[in-house]
Amino acid sequence: MSEEFYRGAKQTVVVTGGNRGVGYACAEALAQAGQNWCVIIAGHERERIASAAEKLRQASRARVEPMLLNLASLRSIHYFSENLSERLRDGQFPPLRALVCNAGVHPAAGITYTTDGYEQTFAVNHLGHFLLVNLLLAQFTPPGRIVVVGGDALNPWNFSGGVDYPPHLEARRLAWPESPGGWRRNRFQRYRNSKLCNVLFAAELSRRLAESLPVTRRLEIDVNVFDPSVTPGTGLTRSWPGPLRFLWQSKTLHSMARALGANLSTVEHTGRSLAGLILNPQLQGVSGKYFHVLNEREARLITCEPALAQKMWADSAELIRWQKPAEALLDLPAYARMEARAPVAG
Repeated sequence: MSEEFYRGAKQTVVVTGGNRGVGYACAEALAQAGQNWCVIIAGHERERIASAAEKLRQASRARVEPMLLNLASLRSIHYFSENLSERLRDGQFPPLRALVCNAGVHPAAGITYTTDGYEQTFAVNHLGHFLLVNLLLAQFTPPGRIVVVGGDALNPWNFSGGVDYPPHLEARRLAWPESPGGWRRNRFQRYRNSKLCNVLFAAELSRRLAESLPVTRRLEIDVNVFDPSVTPGTGLTRSWPGPLRFLWQSKTLHSMARALGANLSTVEHTGRSLAGLILNPQLQGVSGKYFHVLNEREARLITCEPALAQKMWADSAELIRWQKPAEALLDLPAYARMEARAPVAG
């Protein structure tokens, strides 16, 4: 495909975990939105992200690029950020306008730690994205959008509009569950906790962005949460035992849920809905909202205790060994110097 065609892309979006499941469906929807987007599929499996990017390029004739990113490694996240920043500065990629924090793991039985020494579920689902977003903030060309995939236990039977944060939802206890004072729970609870951390992170990030920018420019980078509910067919359960993994990948789970009076989403529908939070021009300036895939008619505010969100932010910053104080993570002088840009649109 010619360089002339590739230059038609006007803005860049990064989708973590974009090589499979909901992430791939989201990347596909973004690529099919037209030549407007350069879609970066970020993942830790070189062959899989390269294959996914090539498949989307052939199907959509859009610019789709694979980039290595291992959210279980702080070093890999720094390298990805440096690599992307350099390519943005050199004009190899069009301006960065959007980031979809989608990648995630659901743990197998037992507790696994990353090379940095943190419990894997917490590290990948929350801590890795926390670092990635803070490293990339200064690279955004406003107006921009950040979507964090999180939620309230991902339960399709009960979407009451409230989030039940368990007591002692503290970064240190989740990072080191087997240490004295650690919060050791089963794999389902660890996964749920990590997704609740995503909600706290998005809430605090939205607040900090709003307060850090001048009032007239306060919503130049929107931050929202997307709750995918239960979406069978993804690669989320790849570490599960064979029978459970087969059930997750089959259509049986949908039938069982309908029989019990609950609706489950499909990978395709969830992916398109996730992409819609980036593509929909009517959502420009909408920030601090919680979108549920099974309740799309009305988004609600991200609700959480501000003190809990602020503590999660500060503790997460300490865990990733950020050199700046927590309150200075949002270093935004570059934003104030930028002229207004055209709105994000599909």
